[in-house]
Amino acid sequence: ISLRKLFRRSKRAGFECNERARPRTSAIFSLGKLIACFRNEIASHNIMNYAFFGTPRFAEIVLNKLIENGLAPSLVICNSDRPVGRKKIITPPLTKVLAEQHGIPVWQPEKLILNEAKEKLRGVDVAVVAAYGKIIPKLILELPESGMIGVHPSLLPRYRGATPIQTAILEGVDETGVSLFVVD
Repeated sequence: ISLRKLFRRSKRAGFECNERARPRTSAIFSLGKLIACFRNEIASHNIMNYAFFGTPRFAEIVLNKLIENGLAPSLVICNSDRPVGRKKIITPPLTKVLAEQHGIPVWQPEKLILNEAKEKLRGVDVAVVAAYGKIIPKLILELPESGMIGVHPSLLPRYRGATPIQTAILEGVDETGVSLFVVD
C-alpha cells in the first residue's frame, strides 16, 4: 500500500493526526503521539522495515520518539561526523549516537549515490525524513516501496524553511505543531 493511500484512508476514517503545542513549551513534546498516530495503520499493512534520514537535534528527538514507541528503523542515514566548536573536535551527529546506543546500523554518505543507496535501502518499505540536511535525489526518493514520510516542526505551509521553531517563538505565535507529509 502506498503512503498516499494510507494518509487518505486514515483521513476518510476520521483518523486525525494533528498535534498542537504552545511554542514556548516546545512543539516536539507531543511528537510521540503524532508518530504513534500511524503505528496501527502501518503495522496492519506490515510496513515495519523502514529507514530514517536525519542529522540534528530535531531529528534525534523524532528518532528517539519512534524508538520509544516500538518503531525502531532498520537503518539510520545521517551526515558524516563534523568538526564542532573552537577546537574543531570531530563530533558524530546526535542521530548516529542514538542509533548506535540501540544497535541500529548507521550509514553516513558524503553524497547520496544511487548505486550505494540501492544496496543500503534494499528491502526498505518506507523512509522517514526529519531534518536530513541534504537534498535527496528523486531516484533515491523512489527507492522505498511505499514511499517516504517527511516530518517538519511546524504546521505547514507556515514557517517553512530552516528555523521554523525559532521563527514561531520570535513572532510570538500562540499555537504551532508538527506536520507529517508524503515526500515525492
